[in-house]
Amino acid sequence: YLDSQFFFIMVNQTYANADEHDPSFYPGKNHFDLFPNEENERVFKGVVSSGKPHFEYAKPFEYEYNPERAVTYWDWSLIPVKDKYGVVDGLILTLLNVTKRILTEISLRESEMKYKGLFNGIRDSILVADTDRKIINCNPAFTSLFGYSLNDIVGKPTLYVYENEEQFIELGNAIKKHVADSTPFFYTVNYKKNNGDVFPGETGIYYLKDSDGEVFGFIGLIRDITEKLRVEKDLKDSEVKYRNINTELEKINNMKELLLDIMSHDLRNPAGAISGLAELAIEENPEDEIIQLIKSASDSLLQVIEKATILSKVALDEEIEKEELDLSKLIRQVINEFKTFLNSNGMSVEYQPLEALTIKANSIISEVFRNYVSNAIKYAHIGNRIVIEQEIMNDVVTVYVKDFGKTIPIEEYDNIFERRVQLSKVEKRGQGLGLAIVKRIAEAHKGEVGVKPNEPNGNIFYLKIPHK
Repeated sequence: YLDSQFFFIMVNQTYANADEHDPSFYPGKNHFDLFPNEENERVFKGVVSSGKPHFEYAKPFEYEYNPERAVTYWDWSLIPVKDKYGVVDGLILTLLNVTKRILTEISLRESEMKYKGLFNGIRDSILVADTDRKIINCNPAFTSLFGYSLNDIVGKPTLYVYENEEQFIELGNAIKKHVADSTPFFYTVNYKKNNGDVFPGETGIYYLKDSDGEVFGFIGLIRDITEKLRVEKDLKDSEVKYRNINTELEKINNMKELLLDIMSHDLRNPAGAISGLAELAIEENPEDEIIQLIKSASDSLLQVIEKATILSKVALDEEIEKEELDLSKLIRQVINEFKTFLNSNGMSVEYQPLEALTIKANSIISEVFRNYVSNAIKYAHIGNRIVIEQEIMNDVVTVYVKDFGKTIPIEEYDNIFERRVQLSKVEKRGQGLGLAIVKRIAEAHKGEVGVKPNEPNGNIFYLKIPHK
């Protein structure tokens, strides 16, 4: 408590302890003789003159006479006390030291910047919480899985995302059990999405430590294992039924869809986790060849799974992710893939790429050119060459793949990119499935495919796609 000239009248024991003095030290001394600060002094004078209270949150403060105490952070309020005439004759100053919380937040922000790429890119859902198990952050995979944005849940207890309090307490006990040595561990509990759906989540818990080795929070990597458990149950239930599956070709074909589902869903998550954790391990042990091998192998597996997944999305007209790609570089890579095949068929490719030709696309777009070049080699090798050209017009890039074989009749043009359509008057180009996928890939990029006659003979297959 201070008078209107900012001389201490009395302080409580908590205030005195924070400044490392006895309460008797303060009465009669001026606040700004002990804690000089021009900005705060203006605030104090403003409260006296206006009669209105003032509040500050996480205000930094440095002791001028004790700089070794470093910067501290305070929530504080200044409440005017008025006499019977409404004149301010005293002030009540309350302070709350929030330094630990602010330093924790700063430490977390620094850590977040360091691992931002991994944090946002990893396919597992990530939830970050403090030692009170209040939510601090989450990654895009978490918002996609749970249906909450960061703003929806930040500051809330993690209880918010569990099926019930029992599950929350169960994982909390496991966290406490491992906190002494801070070793990461995995645990499965039930979570609840924003829409109320409950699912089993395999959770990897990792402890966050400050520079002194003190735990200040946790990272939880959450993987929805609903599909995994379903497949395991299905496999157990069908174990007897399919005991002789290896000898029955028809039954193997019936399992294709299930096996693809396992590959695209149940392999991606563990492979992504392995890759992410290997990347963290490489940062700590950059010379460890075994870890590098694990990282390389898991990334290769993810590429295979990703390609299969993208083709499935294209076939089902689902949205696919896109990024900026160098189209000329991508076409050159496709040509290089076919070098051996071209040579064995006595064919050559003529291609003069445009410089700095960038498009926003998914790398699956390369399948269009693979299909065009492959078909030209198979069905137009009599022409001995393939010509690939590009042009940009009205923000649209058009790539032409020209062959010099037999010309496809014009009446076939409308159907050639339809599924299961076969050509009748020229050599059959498969069952039309490849070109049907090509069309779907183009449409997924807001593009267009087509074919027209070449001169003097042959065909020009083309792809039109937006430029950037």
